[in-house]
Amino acid sequence: MTLNINADESSFGADLLDISEVDQAAEKRRQKKIAEVHHLSHGLPVLDYASLNYDDCPNKPYRDYKSSLTPAFGNLNGLISWLLMFWIGAATAWVAVIIDVVIDHLADWKFKTVGDSITKREDDGTLVICLLELLAFNCSFVTIATLMTTQEPLAAGSGIPEVKVYLNGVVIPRVTNMKTLIVKATGVLWSVAGGLFVGREGPMIHSGAVIGAGFPQFQLNPTVRQCFNPHCECMVQLTDKLSYKHYRTDRMKRDFVSSGAAAGVAAAFGAPIGGVLFALEEGASFWNQSLTWKSLACAMTSTAVLNFWLSGIQYGSWTSFDNPGLLNFGSFNLSAGQTLWSVYDLFLFVLMGIGGGLLGSFFNMLNYRLTRYRMLHVNPKGIWVRCLEAFLVASITTVLTFTASMAFGRCKEFDNSTIPIDTQLNAGITRDYFCNQNASAGEIQYNDMATLFFNGQETSIKALYHNPGEFTLTTLYGFIALYFPLMCWTYGILVPSGLFVPSILCGACYGRIWGHVLQDFDWATDLYPGSFALIGSAAFLGGVVRMTISLTVIMIETTNEITYGLPIMLTLLSAKFVGDQFNIGLYDIHNEMKGIPFLEFDAPEGMDDLVARDVMEEELEVLTPNVEMQEVIDLLSRSTHNAWPIVTSHKSSKTKEGPADVLDTKDVLNENFRKRSVKESYKSSSTRRPSSRGSSQNGALQMLPEEEDDDVFKKIEETAKNFHGIILREQLTALIKKNVSYDFSTGPSSQKQLNYWEMMEDYPRYPNIYDLDTSQYDKTRLMDLTEYMNDCPYTVSPNLPAPKVFNLFRTMGLRHLPVLNAAGCIVGMITRHDLTHESMHHKLMEIHGGTAH
Repeated sequence: MTLNINADESSFGADLLDISEVDQAAEKRRQKKIAEVHHLSHGLPVLDYASLNYDDCPNKPYRDYKSSLTPAFGNLNGLISWLLMFWIGAATAWVAVIIDVVIDHLADWKFKTVGDSITKREDDGTLVICLLELLAFNCSFVTIATLMTTQEPLAAGSGIPEVKVYLNGVVIPRVTNMKTLIVKATGVLWSVAGGLFVGREGPMIHSGAVIGAGFPQFQLNPTVRQCFNPHCECMVQLTDKLSYKHYRTDRMKRDFVSSGAAAGVAAAFGAPIGGVLFALEEGASFWNQSLTWKSLACAMTSTAVLNFWLSGIQYGSWTSFDNPGLLNFGSFNLSAGQTLWSVYDLFLFVLMGIGGGLLGSFFNMLNYRLTRYRMLHVNPKGIWVRCLEAFLVASITTVLTFTASMAFGRCKEFDNSTIPIDTQLNAGITRDYFCNQNASAGEIQYNDMATLFFNGQETSIKALYHNPGEFTLTTLYGFIALYFPLMCWTYGILVPSGLFVPSILCGACYGRIWGHVLQDFDWATDLYPGSFALIGSAAFLGGVVRMTISLTVIMIETTNEITYGLPIMLTLLSAKFVGDQFNIGLYDIHNEMKGIPFLEFDAPEGMDDLVARDVMEEELEVLTPNVEMQEVIDLLSRSTHNAWPIVTSHKSSKTKEGPADVLDTKDVLNENFRKRSVKESYKSSSTRRPSSRGSSQNGALQMLPEEEDDDVFKKIEETAKNFHGIILREQLTALIKKNVSYDFSTGPSSQKQLNYWEMMEDYPRYPNIYDLDTSQYDKTRLMDLTEYMNDCPYTVSPNLPAPKVFNLFRTMGLRHLPVLNAAGCIVGMITRHDLTHESMHHKLMEIHGGTAH
């Protein structure tokens, strides 16, 4: 029997509703929830996100499975998990090698073709042809990237926000699919080679996370299986025989995804320790000591394998490790009289951090407005409008960078004292485009603006860090004036795009501006110019993403200069503190705009006035332990919820009969206390006044007059349901798919029993109720749910303070948290949607009449 519990006064005494009334009530609740989420997401279109099952469901099949495991199996399982970590790290490195090699070849082809054309045509005034050639290259590459991304739009962007919320416990459809990996890894090749101001480091982190999610599953994707079945059935049978199912849970997949993300950082920056700290600080919401070791092994493997292959491919040295990551800042070689930094420079670095925080918060604000406009006015017009936007960005970027290099670049003499001119030209460190050369007279010049725009972004960063020649202040101002808005516009278009490298390059230019200004005033003249660039990179990147610990270690590992540890840390702390005064990090902004119910590390401040009954959802649909299959099918068809309480009717306890003066005083007091506890557990019943909170001196609830008390309590008791457990949607679907039911005449003992693996065989792609052919079942049969429900979930009292509810929910990785009153009856349910910072602030404002403390 399916019942509807509503703590509102209008539903008292209504145990059963007909189907039409239930449908209307469910639709009304759904629309109310959507309206609330729509309000909290600032009016932007959002999806109804569900949660992952990070908490085990200890029902009978699960307990039987756990009891069958032996200590020897535990050791084998641990060994296999370690081997998988090495494989995940190696696979992530191989993806990084392919990305790096292909991008280098595409970029070399493009720049060589355009460079040769510029050399031939700059004297005859036909440089517009060179511009058209560059436009053809960039627009073609970006179009390819965009068309690929249309096959899986989730692959657009860096992927770090999606990985972050997945590890937080939110279901993001297809975020760890193989198709997403293929589109992400191949699409970023073309978007980076197409001259867009994007990086490959963010997509590498997402790629590592997808590899971490896929390797431990030991099964073919249903699409791949369908392709193999008619042609190579032996392949399907082989994978089924080699199948290892013990990692097919959300909890286990979460740990592998965390390690994969760490391996992605290690491959991108050559920073294995920074990768582990990144997964801990920005990614994983749940961590343990074993995962720390495994993630470090995974990241170290990724760095070593990438180093081996890139050193061999690029330098022909297969025995030495000379290229630890996709991004390498190079060595900081000092000239005579130069220092990296001194104690007096720390104050300057803090000021640079403050400026980086201001710039980063301004960047986040601009990108928020652009993304909001894109979500409201561009995305609804269709995928091809988004493709057109990417094409437009590529065209404008190409025209502006070409024109700026030609019109505003300064031609300067080479500094031949440190690095020979031929070496600089051949290595692509500098570009001599649009400059008059007189090689016979020994006058060879380079274009400082073209050096920044006509190189890969990693090479431009090295130029700002280490180029012995100076960049003029005009060039630096012009570069940042163009790069900053174009980078802001680019992040969010329909291509795979990272944010790390563009932010580092923009920050390096910002830092060199600081160095120029200070040295013009004869300050810090002995400081290595690359120090300003490095600190500027840390300041701007920290102001955008608000990372501290992991970014400090990543920058140290990438520069191979532990000396910079203290300056980088102070700079990042300053940037984060200043930026946080204006807005949050960019990844969090994008998640917030999508309405994703992300749970922060701690509950928001000032929530002590809230208790569990204030944040819970009180209008619940419930199931009884024995229920008709038809009612379960109807519930799954009309409801969008993913779990339902299992309840039975509650019978009121009766006090002793007899005159009041002979009743035991203790029993009377106990009964009064029970009644008061039950009534106070309902937040919207008539036992509470809207102004009750804070109206009395001790904050207690304002009660109704005594003559109304017993009638109200009877109404509450009539609808109260004893709580016995909770059952998930996928469990009910599995039971219906296997036709787990019994006839009333034979009793529950005749019902078919499912083991743990039969319940989990469709993980993680559980079928929808509409995917099942229910016409073949006798829907009048009953289903005994007692063996398949979670009969011991975490529960809380209605009076538990909301911060404690938040800590329990987040720490234990819960998906649903039932709220039980003093009589053991369920009065509400709490999900992550009820515990987001925005939702809790909204509830607090409702209680205080529109003003939150």
